Formats: sequence, structure tokens, C-alpha cells
Amino acid sequence: MKRFFSGFIVFFLNSCIIAFFTYLLGYWNLPKDFLHTLASPVIWQGLFYWLVVVLGEEVLFRGYLISVFENKWIGIFWSSLIFSAVHLLNPEYTLGAFVVAFIVGLLLGYIRMITGNLWMGIGCHLANNWFQGTIFQLPYAGEYMVAGVMLLNIIIFYRLNKRKRRRLLIGDSSHERA
Repeated sequence: MKRFFSGFIVFFLNSCIIAFFTYLLGYWNLPKDFLHTLASPVIWQGLFYWLVVVLGEEVLFRGYLISVFENKWIGIFWSSLIFSAVHLLNPEYTLGAFVVAFIVGLLLGYIRMITGNLWMGIGCHLANNWFQGTIFQLPYAGEYMVAGVMLLNIIIFYRLNKRKRRRLLIGDSSHERA
């Protein structure tokens, strides 16, 4: 559960950053009834809805599809591409949204690879969908900025994982894998 909540918090913060910059760029305004909406049962229904969707997507795309490939990097690439293609069913989907979904798929696949399980990715994916889709109700406009934030996350997770590998190679046992 620690990984789940870590991922959830990281992507909650991402969603806040994305909402802030989307607002600054003029793509989005905070809804007038925002505080009323936060107290609404729709928020909790949205959480349950996204939890079901996210669990299904993570098990299929990061759990199953990546494991089909002997080379995990190839598995991450193809699962991300298929993940993006499946989102073509969304009515407002654009080329930019396709790129963002692909980058998010790469990030979630990489997270699965470095953690060895799906929990952090589930937390990330749930926070992303719930905050951006239900709470902030962000439009797809501005997706290239979202892609930039997600690429930054890939770099951060890569650097953190690189440090962890370096400590393991040096033999520093004081930082065990969480």
C-alpha cells in the first residue's frame, strides 16, 4: 500500500501542476461550483469508477502485455502504444492526447519494471484520472504541456532508480528496497 499511496500522491501533485498551468495558458477555468462539487457524491462515484477502469487497464497493459515479451523494454513500448490506441474511443481524443497517453503508458510501464509490481502505477493512474477527469474536469487542450510534465516524471523516476542501483552495486545495505 505504501507504493500505491506514493504513486497517488505524486500524480495528485502532477494533476495540481497541470491544472495550474492549464489555467495560466487559458485552456481551463476553475468551475464556479467547484467547492460544492467537492462535497458531492459524484466525486466518490468518480473515484470508484476510475478505480475499476484503472485496475483493468493496469492489469491488462502493464501486468499482462509487458510480461508477454521477453524483452521488457519492447513490452513497455508495445503495451504503451496499444494503451494509447485504445483511448482513440474517447470522443475528444486528439493526436496530442495520443502522445500523452503513450508517454503515460511508458512511465507506468517503467514504474512497473522498477518496482516489480503494479501498485505504484495503479496509484499514479488512479490519481491522474480522478483528479484531472472528475475533480478538476480538465479538457484535453494543453496536452503537450501534460506530456512535458509526464516526461519530467520519467526522468525523475529514472534518476531515482539509477541511484538505487548504484547503492546496491556499492553494497550499501542501509537502503533496502521498499
